[in-house]
Amino acid sequence: MKELSDVKEQIKRQRPADWDNLPDIGLYMDQVTTYMTRQGSIFCIDGLTPAMVNNYIKFGLMPRADGKKYSRAHLAYLMEICILKQVLSVRDIALLLEEGTKNGDLRAFYEGFLESLDESLGTAADGIEEQWDIPRLAEEAVTTAVASCALKIVSERLLAIVREKRDAEASSGTGTNDSNIEKQRSKKRKGEK
Repeated sequence: MKELSDVKEQIKRQRPADWDNLPDIGLYMDQVTTYMTRQGSIFCIDGLTPAMVNNYIKFGLMPRADGKKYSRAHLAYLMEICILKQVLSVRDIALLLEEGTKNGDLRAFYEGFLESLDESLGTAADGIEEQWDIPRLAEEAVTTAVASCALKIVSERLLAIVREKRDAEASSGTGTNDSNIEKQRSKKRKGEK
């Protein structure tokens, strides 16, 4: 079935831009939303609005704009947030971003994120067989939806363990506590390191 061949190829081919291919000049908000829509059409990012971007900043998921311009780092954060929000809460995304960028290396985190995305999409695309008929397509759609749900549950449980361990460290005084986390978020919102 040609449609399945096209879908398979599209899933394997479309991906967000690598770090080095993200614009390295400051973009205004309308340019950011346009860019994100073009980059993320396969990931349903066409609904990104300025209000959403402002909320991500407000909740500490990404730093404030430099004046009115958004950098390569902002675009990387937005790509991660927009993809992850399809399966995780903002609270869980904040935890992942904090843990993933703890060492200050957003580029490494973004590249690892893309590598994981590529691997998952490749595996999913490789599972598509081009001779499936409609009943088999429906069956596979159910199977992949259930698998997606199961993986979401696993992700949430893993994040609960991370949160529990962080809370235990904070209680014993060996880790970051909630007030330090809030200070880190506040710095991130202000664009500080």
